Amino acid sequence: MGRTDGFGAEILPDCKVIQRVIDQVRGRFLLVQVGAGKPLHKFDGIDIDLANKTTVRELLDIGAACSGVIGYCSFILAMAEAMHKPSLMVWSRRGLNSRDVYISQIKPQKIIQYPALTNYIIDDCNEFELIGAANAFLQ
Repeated sequence: MGRTDGFGAEILPDCKVIQRVIDQVRGRFLLVQVGAGKPLHKFDGIDIDLANKTTVRELLDIGAACSGVIGYCSFILAMAEAMHKPSLMVWSRRGLNSRDVYISQIKPQKIIQYPALTNYIIDDCNEFELIGAANAFLQ
């Protein structure tokens, strides 16, 4: 959520799982990283890093041109669904298990509007689940 008091930090999944997804799809797509603010993780295998380098208009152009989206519960999910792009989202188990009622209710079943286009895994998934979700995304 980007709050200075740390509220909502547990929504961010383990970025190592996002890296594992990137590793599964690398070489099949041009991978472009977008976002704003201090990077939360340095991803390997990114072809073009546009984090902190785009305007909102340019970000929307990138979204319109892309074949699919990999990310987590953030603006990228809303953008992907608004543009009807296939996506694979990584959800945080810590967020789902949060003691804060507001945070714990941020569940894929409530947030994802187009489950036919938007797949998700939880960041504590096993390798079989991760590979299955990555392969489904590639289809």
